[in-house]
Amino acid sequence: GELPQNYQQSINQAAAEGVMVTSVENGSPAAEGGLKQQDIITEINGTKITTTSELRKYLYKNGKVGQVMSFTVYRGDDTSTIKIKLGKS
Repeated sequence: GELPQNYQQSINQAAAEGVMVTSVENGSPAAEGGLKQQDIITEINGTKITTTSELRKYLYKNGKVGQVMSFTVYRGDDTSTIKIKLGKS
């Protein structure tokens, strides 16, 4: 979900505008791709993501089952790109 104000102040500025992962279901495409709880998603396939609704809209409009998408995430002080193969929602 959106980041709490106090959390935004303690992280990298670019990550402060992302969407925090609040949970990852075991065995899900997100888990298999390496996404973890408290990762902060800032981009999908190069498109900036700043709210949960933007994330959902992007995946709904652009995502297809079996497609691999690149998620830019902040974890701690590191940025990485995680490839996730989309599954059924």
